[in-house]
Amino acid sequence: SPFKSIDGAKKLCERIGYACMVVTSNHQIIKANQAMHDLLGWDKNELNGKPAHAINDIVIMSKIGELCQKPEHVGKDFMITKYVYVHKDGTRIYGQMDAAKIGSDGFLVVFHPEENCLITYDEITELLKK
Repeated sequence: SPFKSIDGAKKLCERIGYACMVVTSNHQIIKANQAMHDLLGWDKNELNGKPAHAINDIVIMSKIGELCQKPEHVGKDFMITKYVYVHKDGTRIYGQMDAAKIGSDGFLVVFHPEENCLITYDEITELLKK
């Protein structure tokens, strides 16, 4: 099961069609799939073994960590949030991040860049005004 073992999560990470990675509970990247490497401008398998702060905006990463420590979020096994990753060239990539706990060992993280959405939040808001 991808939600009970790191090995299961790594297998799902390879097969999923979105940018995805497996991260330890100490924020070390165990496995990032090719879609994540491509999205962030890194060569094949280059992210594996790197600290997660190498691809995260530190302010946003810290804020999410702070929010996850609040009592209403501590026991959650799944989380979804707007997020931003940092491309190797320094540009920011905005989107939605979904994270699932893998036992107490880490997280399976899937990222959906805003630019890949069929319809954006702003477009939905505009359509609903009519």
